Amino acid sequence: MVVYLHPPWFQWRTRRSWLLLAFFMVGVVVTQSRQAMLGLVVVFFLVVVRRRVDRRRSRAVLVVVATVLGVVGVMVQDQLQSANRFNSTLQRLDWFSESIDVWMTDPWVGVGLRWW
Repeated sequence: MVVYLHPPWFQWRTRRSWLLLAFFMVGVVVTQSRQAMLGLVVVFFLVVVRRRVDRRRSRAVLVVVATVLGVVGVMVQDQLQSANRFNSTLQRLDWFSESIDVWMTDPWVGVGLRWW
């Protein structure tokens, strides 16, 4: 995000910072890291929506934000409907359910690290 927000900190020209931003975004898309995508969406949204007098950001980024949210939603929905019960989404939901069950055995003081 520093490459997008403040390239002069690295003493880079605008062209180099845009190329690096594109390179990093391609890396996030290639790895299909949904958490990285959602993190970038939150940061881009906050940067664009925040009002600053000295520097304005293009609101066209919000189109990209909406597109990324749609892609992440489709990816999660696809994994939820998948027959593979060991994919990352279903596995996380399973772990969350198990942790809630363990926590419910002793909600006041917990059960310690032996469960994990």
